[in-house]
Amino acid sequence: MQVLILKLEMILFLGHEQYKGTYSNGTSYSIERQKDSTSGAYADPQDLLSQLGRKRDSAIGVYIDSNKELSNKDRDITINANMDIDRFSHGIVLAERDGDVSKNETKVTIGSSTLAPKIKLAYSTDNNAGKHVYSKAPTDNPEKVPMEVYEQGNSVYYYSADNASTAKTWADVTMDGDYNTAYFTKGAVENHGNIDLRSQYDLDKRVNDPDHKDVGYGSVGIISENTNRPSTNYGTITTGLSDTVNMMYSVGMGAGRNYYETKNKSTVYDHSEGQGWVENHGTINVKEKAGIGMLATGKGSKAINYGTINLIGDDSIGMYIDREAVGINESTGLIKGNAKNLKGVIAINGGFIKNYGRIEIEGNGSTGILTDSSKFVVDSNGNAKYVTDTNSAEYKTAVTAGEANGKAITNRGANDGKGADDKYHGAETSIEEGTSGNPKTTGVGTTIARPNVTSLTNVTIDGVQIPITNVNSDAKNIDDFAEKYNS
Repeated sequence: MQVLILKLEMILFLGHEQYKGTYSNGTSYSIERQKDSTSGAYADPQDLLSQLGRKRDSAIGVYIDSNKELSNKDRDITINANMDIDRFSHGIVLAERDGDVSKNETKVTIGSSTLAPKIKLAYSTDNNAGKHVYSKAPTDNPEKVPMEVYEQGNSVYYYSADNASTAKTWADVTMDGDYNTAYFTKGAVENHGNIDLRSQYDLDKRVNDPDHKDVGYGSVGIISENTNRPSTNYGTITTGLSDTVNMMYSVGMGAGRNYYETKNKSTVYDHSEGQGWVENHGTINVKEKAGIGMLATGKGSKAINYGTINLIGDDSIGMYIDREAVGINESTGLIKGNAKNLKGVIAINGGFIKNYGRIEIEGNGSTGILTDSSKFVVDSNGNAKYVTDTNSAEYKTAVTAGEANGKAITNRGANDGKGADDKYHGAETSIEEGTSGNPKTTGVGTTIARPNVTSLTNVTIDGVQIPITNVNSDAKNIDDFAEKYNS
């Protein structure tokens, strides 16, 4: 087994060119999100690192290769570094590998119960050309086709393309700006730390200006793309604002992603991919407007809540279950809140919810469980099969997700969990149903997606870009320095 321990401070400061957007007629305009009278500037192309024609710089703090052509055995890596990571950059990256967790697992330990590394994403200072990274609301001008999702953030702390990787972390992760990701994994992550998806630079401004609204859009806590092993939260995750214009929602934990296309000037669902499995055993505070506690979409995706999801911001959602994914609120699970237009659980488009716990949602326009008219056959163990053939015998006896959870005829479907028709015996303050895919009845309809994590397909070594699928070095022994790299 290879063992590596890192204890250091890492600071990565970079820059990027100014992006251009387009009007609907095809003419361009400059996006000024980073540049104002007090903060921010853009890099000149000749000042960018590597001189490879990139539009932006990006860096990696710790890179862990696939090990396939070296020992290809278990590895145990401890990283106790505090990190300040600038926009577009990654703190820790594990190269792509199709491994076997029982034979060649990559274990990454970040901190301990007595040591919490301090991580700052999209962090910069006035000493750099780009100055502070800050949050700014997306444009809602229909005449523009915005590129703003590529600005002001897009930083990732932990990115694992290794499906045999397991990370256990106590890091405290904060960030500035928008569209950041704390953890992305094709393996598994176990979080015991605190993750705050809001822009700290802007939260400080809000202290002196309570009307300062923009405190971080579209950032995500934990993303799983592994349906065989769960990524789990035992710590506290606080969500930020959702960018509803570009469908980039701030999500505490996400599994799967919806993709959309434009047809006849309308946004329509195309497909789902990146299915995964997330579990909350701790606390998720859906703090700002329109945030989501847990999201699961796509057949095979699961979101399970054993802990507490607090809905605080208006229009926030506890669990969003879509496109044949399964959501479970376990007997210890509590989803609660009292604000405007809250949704404890949304289950639509073949998404199914099992509530064994409590869903306590109050407030004007708020609902405990909100489903559409998707029909299911539920077996004696409570497992649901999505039925789409309206002429089949199964469909005639099938029930909606609301009915399976004991939706009452009166009192907005409120259910105490004791009804004979309730297959899971959880309690909900209300259960309501709408028609399939109807945004007026579901509140968000079919146009919702978690942000796509900043993709990483290659690294740059000595000015040469190399795919992360096949980076190896001649440093075969611990503490050796590599003299050459192969691709």
